[in-house]
Amino acid sequence: ASGPDDWARVEARPVPTDDRAMVKWVRDQLGLTGPIDQVPSTVRKELPAVEVTDIDQGRDTISFDVSEPGVPILVKTSYFPNWEVSGAKGPYRVTPNLMVVIPTDTHVEMRYGRTPVDLLAYVLTLVGLVGLVLLARRPRIEVAPEREPRLSRWVDRVIGHRTQPLRLILDGGVLIEGAVRDVGADWLLVRPQSGGEDLVRTAAVLSITGLGRRVGSDVTSRRFGLGSVLREFARDRAPVEVLDRRGGRSAGTIDVVHADALELARHDLTEARRAENVLGRVIIPFDAVSVVRRR
Repeated sequence: ASGPDDWARVEARPVPTDDRAMVKWVRDQLGLTGPIDQVPSTVRKELPAVEVTDIDQGRDTISFDVSEPGVPILVKTSYFPNWEVSGAKGPYRVTPNLMVVIPTDTHVEMRYGRTPVDLLAYVLTLVGLVGLVLLARRPRIEVAPEREPRLSRWVDRVIGHRTQPLRLILDGGVLIEGAVRDVGADWLLVRPQSGGEDLVRTAAVLSITGLGRRVGSDVTSRRFGLGSVLREFARDRAPVEVLDRRGGRSAGTIDVVHADALELARHDLTEARRAENVLGRVIIPFDAVSVVRRR
């Protein structure tokens, strides 16, 4: 509670939140006015009459004269802790959000001051402005213009020689001869001379023959990775043969492509992917894949 320590304190029990609307409606029907939270009856002390004169209210100041000090004066201005007073005690907060001061002199002055938090905020703002000026005065840092990243020199050369016949040797002793039709972030799509498509993981390439010296400057690789291409294979429901880096082979249809692996329903490539033809399921991590062949 606000106010001098020698002022009596009483405990008011407010109307419960759930009942306030009903209580207000009933009071309105009865023509009752005033706050719905009633203050308990206490001994009231009659104060001597005081004359308040020479009231002057500025933007952040209030001043007035009183005929007799020591009598509380109600100031009808919103209370805030920044208010400071001279010639009186207070200010104290009173309902609903006004102020009371107790004059100790016949002239009272009130001023909206600054708290330590306000002063700290001003200091931080000033420091920020000084830092901004210092940053603006610093010489500019020369930065090279952004360029399209290259995957590697040999992949760049493959991009520049698309449609030309190449000879690739992969992990597991796999040999592919054909033209590169497309290039991605971590894959090559080769059209072998025997037909179909071979999806080659670039990390499985041991050597490549048939590249010239030039590098095409007007061609770029696809930005999506191996998983995106395998999902296209899975949507097509086309039978594939997966060759791993140790030379193992698994034939069937790709059912699911996970973040780092494919799930293959194994069946004979001459048969359709039906439940009665599935011999089992196998999960092959991308890191173990050398090439995925689609015929």
